[in-house]
Amino acid sequence: MVKINWSVYFLLGIAVLIVSYRIDPQKFTLFIWIAYLFLVIGTAKFIVWFIVRRKMTSREKKRVRAAIPQSHQYRTARFCPRCGNVLHSYENFCPMCGQRLR
Repeated sequence: MVKINWSVYFLLGIAVLIVSYRIDPQKFTLFIWIAYLFLVIGTAKFIVWFIVRRKMTSREKKRVRAAIPQSHQYRTARFCPRCGNVLHSYENFCPMCGQRLR
């Protein structure tokens, strides 16, 4: 099931509302009500998203951060003494300035 973001509902509601009022508000009354419905749905989804995001505890935030894998290149990274470029543990020379490292 595809979940539609709140911003899509909100922007679509605004677009339909503007177009309906520009063309003829008398003929497009149904579209105007549909646009209002989209705005209400988008606003409700935003409020729910905001409340759920704020209720995330610090323990859950730590769990989410811990789930992000630490790549090998960042754990073993060094810096060139001459230019400060990020180096990997297997490099003998700096690829930026050519400084000998070992």
